[in-house]
Amino acid sequence: MLNGHPGVAESAVIGVRVGEGLMGERVEAFVVKSAGSEVDEAALQAFARDKLADFKVPCRIVIVAGIPKGATGRMRRIGLAEKLGLAGPVEA
Repeated sequence: MLNGHPGVAESAVIGVRVGEGLMGERVEAFVVKSAGSEVDEAALQAFARDKLADFKVPCRIVIVAGIPKGATGRMRRIGLAEKLGLAGPVEA
């Protein structure tokens, strides 16, 4: 859905475990901006809020230079946060 924004070249959305046990996950997104785009996290969250239910809007949107891809050219969501150096404890 974030790919529908004109300032986004590509995006990946993942669920990040919240707390210990079975408390659930929160939505986070990684975005590669289009060339010359000045889009930021707040603008992308507002865009998402207009199109999605509240629980589907990413809690955090991280602008990255690129999203890791496998040998076939498909995005690799598994371990994405760790590969981008963004893994760590998640607070509710």
